[in-house]
Amino acid sequence: RDLHPRVRRQRQMCIRDSNYNALDNFGATLLFVYDFEKDPKILEEAKQILLKAKLESGKANYNLACLYAIENDKYNCEKELLDCLNINVLPDKDHLDSDKDLDSIREDEWFMNFFNIISLRDV
Repeated sequence: RDLHPRVRRQRQMCIRDSNYNALDNFGATLLFVYDFEKDPKILEEAKQILLKAKLESGKANYNLACLYAIENDKYNCEKELLDCLNINVLPDKDHLDSDKDLDSIREDEWFMNFFNIISLRDV
């Protein structure tokens, strides 16, 4: 399946520039496309792009945590979310509460505890 021309252009820019913001934005775009297409190749490309973004920045990545949740990789999702919290790059609780990418972990005890911590932080 061919990707939308804007997504293809973003891929080209990402490959050319290879900086954290370009990589992270493209990875997020691919997660958005995956939500509609459900093509495992798109998810795998998003994973490679977001891992590269993390490597480039040396920092935790919220979009990578979302990808792990989509893959039902709870261990890495939890680790990435905690790392995001520790370096203060985590979205606010309203975003966490409404992000569909996190639906697979939302009822897990560790996530409910994590969300309670975030709720106290955002008061």
